[in-house]
Amino acid sequence: MADYAVQTDRLREVAAMLCDAADATRDVAEHPGVVRGRAHCGGDAELTRQAELFADRWHEGLRLMAAQTRRTADALRLAAEVYEQADRLAGPAAR
Repeated sequence: MADYAVQTDRLREVAAMLCDAADATRDVAEHPGVVRGRAHCGGDAELTRQAELFADRWHEGLRLMAAQTRRTADALRLAAEVYEQADRLAGPAAR
């Protein structure tokens, strides 16, 4: 059996950084109005429609990315808990 060591504190640190990134991404996604607002400055109906479509898809992509990043952070926290529980259950004999 191979020796291994998991730094659960580091897993939690990375999870916290990912949560911060997810929050920042979500905040950006809340403001798709800049592209949408500029779309109307071109004076061309097709350009306006395409820019609005881009803004909608950009918003959705950011929202999905933030959600996935949050799920990854949750998985890292859970992994840290599982490793710590396994160490507790294995007891001193496994160390």
